[in-house]
Amino acid sequence: MKLRIIKITKYIGIALVSIILLIAIAIGVAFQFVLTPEKITPKVVAAINKNLNAELSIDAIELTFFKTFPSFKLELENGYIQTNTPISIEEDTALNDTLIKFDYGVISVNPIAFLNDKIKINKFSFENPLINAYVSPDGEVNWDILKPSDAEPIDSISQPEKSDEKFDATIDIEEISIINGKLIFDDRYSENYATVEGFDMNLSAEYSDKEIVLNLETQSDNVILRKKGNTYTDQLSMMIHTDFHVNRKTRLIHVKNALVGINDIEFLANGTLGPDRQEKQIDVDMNLDLKVPSLSTIIDLIPESVFEKSKNYTAEGDVTIRADIKGIYKKGQTPSVTTLFKVNDGSLAYKDKPHKIDLLEVDAEIYISPQIQSGSHFKINEFILKGVGTEITLLGTGENLFQNADLDLSAKGRIDLESLEKSLPLKKSLNLGGTGDIDLEAAFNLNDLKNQDYGKLELLGSMNMDQITFHNEADSLLLLLEKASIHVRQEQNSTLLTETKNKVRAGKISINNLEFKAGSVSAGNLDHLDIKFATTPLRDTTQIATLKSRVLIENGNFNLGDTLMAKLKYVKANINLQPDSGNPKTPFLSSDFEIDSTGVKSKGRFFAVIKGAYQLQSTKQGNKWPISGNISFDELYGYTPEFPLLLKMPKTKFSFKPGVISLDHAKLEIGNSDIEATGKLYEFGDAFFNNQILKGELEVHSELLDINEIVQAINEGEKSRQKEPEEIVLTGLEKNTPAEQPKSFVVPKKLDLSLKSNFKEVNYKTFNINDLYGVITIKDQKIDLSNLQMTTMAAKMTTSAAYESKVKGVAGLDFDFKIYDIDLSKLTDLLPVLDTLLPMVDSFEGKVNARMKGNSKIDKNLDMNAASIDAMAHVTGTDLVILSGKTFEKMAKMLFFKNKEKNTIDKLEFAMIFKDKQIEIFPSVVTVDRYRVAIGGHHNLDLTYDYHVSILKSPMPFKAGLDLKGTEEDMDFKITKAKYKHLFSTKERQRKKADSTLIRRKNEVIQSLPF
Repeated sequence: MKLRIIKITKYIGIALVSIILLIAIAIGVAFQFVLTPEKITPKVVAAINKNLNAELSIDAIELTFFKTFPSFKLELENGYIQTNTPISIEEDTALNDTLIKFDYGVISVNPIAFLNDKIKINKFSFENPLINAYVSPDGEVNWDILKPSDAEPIDSISQPEKSDEKFDATIDIEEISIINGKLIFDDRYSENYATVEGFDMNLSAEYSDKEIVLNLETQSDNVILRKKGNTYTDQLSMMIHTDFHVNRKTRLIHVKNALVGINDIEFLANGTLGPDRQEKQIDVDMNLDLKVPSLSTIIDLIPESVFEKSKNYTAEGDVTIRADIKGIYKKGQTPSVTTLFKVNDGSLAYKDKPHKIDLLEVDAEIYISPQIQSGSHFKINEFILKGVGTEITLLGTGENLFQNADLDLSAKGRIDLESLEKSLPLKKSLNLGGTGDIDLEAAFNLNDLKNQDYGKLELLGSMNMDQITFHNEADSLLLLLEKASIHVRQEQNSTLLTETKNKVRAGKISINNLEFKAGSVSAGNLDHLDIKFATTPLRDTTQIATLKSRVLIENGNFNLGDTLMAKLKYVKANINLQPDSGNPKTPFLSSDFEIDSTGVKSKGRFFAVIKGAYQLQSTKQGNKWPISGNISFDELYGYTPEFPLLLKMPKTKFSFKPGVISLDHAKLEIGNSDIEATGKLYEFGDAFFNNQILKGELEVHSELLDINEIVQAINEGEKSRQKEPEEIVLTGLEKNTPAEQPKSFVVPKKLDLSLKSNFKEVNYKTFNINDLYGVITIKDQKIDLSNLQMTTMAAKMTTSAAYESKVKGVAGLDFDFKIYDIDLSKLTDLLPVLDTLLPMVDSFEGKVNARMKGNSKIDKNLDMNAASIDAMAHVTGTDLVILSGKTFEKMAKMLFFKNKEKNTIDKLEFAMIFKDKQIEIFPSVVTVDRYRVAIGGHHNLDLTYDYHVSILKSPMPFKAGLDLKGTEEDMDFKITKAKYKHLFSTKERQRKKADSTLIRRKNEVIQSLPF
């Protein structure tokens, strides 16, 4: 019997092992070949998405069992949940509709717990998640993504009837964790905004019938809190370790002895949180107390950037830091916060240091009201510091801190910086020296300071500082101050305000020998600053207070790297602030300055004034102070790399108002050129220092205008950027070397000028222009010359032209030249392109009138490109002499001209068109010797000719014609019919036979180009 039982047991054991083995093999096969990530990922994602009002996306889901037995584990890679309704989150607009995004996630579930009516989640974890929590202005949240339980099924397959059986299983979450997360909380409902970076969290929960216990551990590197655009915290690290007890019936959350760390300060928190989902609010009743209420706790918080970390000190005294947070959190309302900070009988001594802090007493409180913008206040009941050669007492109050704050502060005592350095473990790289005495009381409204209503600053008392040294070698910071003082007192009268019936608040600020350095590039020094001021108390506090002051500055220098350099030799100024006569609530500023010399260099630009005087006025408009007044000086210098010629203005006075400078016969020297200007310049400051558009309307007169030098300066542009201001001034004062021949240039972008010009002499290329007058407009990178009158080459000339160049090497010219009584030998000097277009000009001698109109590209030498000319011309002349040449000699021999020393033309009129590299000359009558002939035809830029000469009158008894083809060196003559005989016939019948198109085209040119 016994053997039989053993045998049966053996078979049962083998069977069970076989079954288990078969199950294991089946599970292994299923996991290896059936439940692969490629197969289960889309099915799981699709199943979850059927129950979400959102879209879940996961790259891969891997299911494991054996290595996590007895738990199933889902490993998730690169997933996100995207809401169906896009939201607007400040931080990242590319992810503003994403609720959560993570790199890696784990969900581990114990299936055996189902046998005991439990759902047991062993682990629920995310790595590097980005969580966007959003509350709409209507109080709707973006994390409510589960579809309602009574929603219709997604597909049409019949669903089993729902069981009414109650599910009593308990849920146990062993671990929920977030590793290195980023949380963005954008609550538009209550107008709060927060970001949390470097967020780590471990949360475990236990569920029972009465309560849920949540064990929470969190750590974050940087918490930023904002409300209505104002930032209240930055670079704030936080830590929380606590158990939350959530009553399942009332939903009330109890917090007991929670450890809260803010930066390195640890608090214990207790209280309750009562969420009300229906009213969309939370009832908060919390308090925080300093965990270790000792002065050592505070001392250990001093950053290492200030103190050497040391435990070798003795600190005594009790410290209280307590915060009570009470009230409702909902839209438009936050709980009130009352904070107390007290130090009683505090003292501090470091070993091996000669002095100690004998007494530190602090009693301060701050209250932030539920509305924040009103009712918030602070009060410093007491702050006393005695020891290390220092004794300071501070008192103060502040009302309405976050809007229209009223502050009342007082400070009294003495400070010895050298003793502080010797008695405290400051960084070894920090050197302090000097002493200061202070006894000041100040009462002011922050809005008055923001509005520059400084007369309402109620300041009384004095402050004296002697031999101050602050040197931080590690940061290369140095501040040296020989002496500084502030004295403000009540007196019956003042030399600045003479109303004897009123008491006057008068004061003086004095600074002697100030020097500072920041790094290796920024530095400054000031020999002396003296400010005297006085103001009268106001009965009507709504109007601007009167404040008058006198300022004296001697020898100041300031360098901000290579960005800004400024120098002041001597400044004396009166600055007055008072109510505007039309509106007593608006401040009016008036001032006058006397400056011996000053200079500013910024971004390669240089501006200097010698012996200047200024009278300025301004009435505040919003946040701006538009300035008007006048300026006079003995000399002014200006320089900008975009136009590297020194600008010099001798003794001049001009007036200005906001955005406008008015010039009245102001003199300006630009290299060799001199200009006298009358008119207006607009936005000059923005143009000179910020490279904005300079606009102006001026009448300009000049004895000499050197175009060659000015064009060369425009082309050189940035070459002078590296010059020092002193070098620039010296170069400008020396005699300039002759400028190069001008090259084509890009017209500066930032000019919009209209110049009514009158120039006695203009240097352009190799010739001089005299008595030039007319309107010159520079705008949109185009120089427009409108009807300019001038004398050049002993000829009168009227010019309308527009030169345009926006890109280097690309320039064009629209032109209309009218030249009167010019010697033909000078015409090609004035317009060199004619030497290519009309080489026969060299065959004539005498004076002509010429007009040419059209457009052309401009080459690098500022000459017209012959191949690109599209123009027409009209030339007339009388008593011209034909010079002997190969072509003329051959034609004279053929026609039996008399052998004369000079062959003259009584009258000449030509009309011509230049187009497509060809010049067409319309037929014109010329009388030479005993002949009256008509000449017309065309020639090309390759100097090939095709002319016809019709003999209209000659000693011969018949009319004939000559065709001239070829080149100057190889000309072919052929006798033909007179093609133009009908054009110039005196008989109407004959003229009707002429080519009417040719006549019309010629007349159009002549009529278009009258003189």
